[in-house]
Amino acid sequence: MFPEDMGSYERDDEDSRGDQRILGIVVHRLLEQFGKPTSTTLEGIARRAARNETLDDAKAEELAERSVQIVRSFEKSETGAALLGAGSLGELSFALRLDGAVVQGRIDRLITDASPLVVDFKVPGDPQKATRKSLKEDYGLQLRAYALAASRLLGAEVVRAAIVLPETRKQFEWEYGTEEFRQVEGELVEQVQEIIDAEQSNAFGPEHACGECAVCRGQRTAGVTRT
Repeated sequence: MFPEDMGSYERDDEDSRGDQRILGIVVHRLLEQFGKPTSTTLEGIARRAARNETLDDAKAEELAERSVQIVRSFEKSETGAALLGAGSLGELSFALRLDGAVVQGRIDRLITDASPLVVDFKVPGDPQKATRKSLKEDYGLQLRAYALAASRLLGAEVVRAAIVLPETRKQFEWEYGTEEFRQVEGELVEQVQEIIDAEQSNAFGPEHACGECAVCRGQRTAGVTRT
């Protein structure tokens, strides 16, 4: 839901960002397998996912191998064992009806115990530099939307939400309740209206991707369908 910053014109930077995007996709494909019956190995899933993203076989193999290493290490960690084990649901789609629009998204992991926990996995370019503040600034609205969806699904008044970095096993957690859910509903409604207004003005071509305007921010927040 949150696209990458594509503001660099340096070729090496573009290649690096492209590799990181593929790595993130493959890691997510592997993590979503936990709890699902499958006869395919993680290595096989990783190779297929990587080859779907690049025609460079050597790069696909390298990124697939790296992804498997990240996920196997995460699985064996205390954090990974707690989040990927029994009692968790992976890749849970949702649709929030908000004032004439449907905001759609997909939760990476949902722990459905007495204290529900929404998990969003991130694979940043430099996970060691990721901080609680920077992650909240970049993904706060997304995370609160996920928590709102979980609260509606489970009938929970309070939902914990966490951004987890599989490479470092770090977990950054927040707690949201009735007041935060009311606020995020209002923010999402405002953003939906901004997107609708911008699209109706025909101010943006099909290739537009500045990452900052109402349309781009909407793409970062969730899929939006008018009702």
